[in-house]
Amino acid sequence: MEQFAHRQDLTPSAGQRPAARTSRELETVKLVALGLFHDEIVEHLVISPLTAKTTSPGPSPN
Repeated sequence: MEQFAHRQDLTPSAGQRPAARTSRELETVKLVALGLFHDEIVEHLVISPLTAKTTSPGPSPN
């Protein structure tokens, strides 16, 4: 992880702002950061398992 924290290509250029995120996207990121698995995210967000697997980089127990 340390090697990625200092990559220049991941750092926004001066004056460049990251895209705004929806409250739903932020909620999903928080759940992933907490270490929830896809199935747990599905239950919390009330979304289909397929949606969770295709949109969430979170860990999967399988």
